[in-house]
Amino acid sequence: MADQIDLIVADLEQYTRGEVIALALNVNANLRSNPPLGTPIDTGWASANWLPSVGEPKIVEGEPANPKEGPTPAEVAARARVASDGENDVLSWRLEDGPIFSTNNVPYIGALNAGHSPQSPRGFVQTAIEKAIRQTYSRAAAQSSRNARADAFRARSGKPPRRPGR
Repeated sequence: MADQIDLIVADLEQYTRGEVIALALNVNANLRSNPPLGTPIDTGWASANWLPSVGEPKIVEGEPANPKEGPTPAEVAARARVASDGENDVLSWRLEDGPIFSTNNVPYIGALNAGHSPQSPRGFVQTAIEKAIRQTYSRAAAQSSRNARADAFRARSGKPPRRPGR
């Protein structure tokens, strides 16, 4: 009986881990996507500054070298690499690692989310999160449906059912 409970707990942890990671990556992808869903784009700096992290928010100091002219393509690319590193951290996330964050350090991100740019509607951050929740739920529902169909096929063919989470 204890082995069965351990198996159920392990499968539940694996499933939950996958859903949390999918949600975090969906949120970050939606925020970095093109308007109107994602962050308004002028120079790309605000969009490149959505930085996923594990355990604590990613605080990155430093504005473009010439703020009046905006960031260079190299500066935007460098910040995008920081975001990519954060996505890799999210992919290896475990519950004991703590919460997952998607942080934006540009000082004007609040103004953009308040509707300052006509490219994206007011509340685009909240909309991106809501969409990520729907995307993640749809992913889970589709997986559940595939598993049910596979189990039904296995039952018709006389094969033993799969173990949950496999």
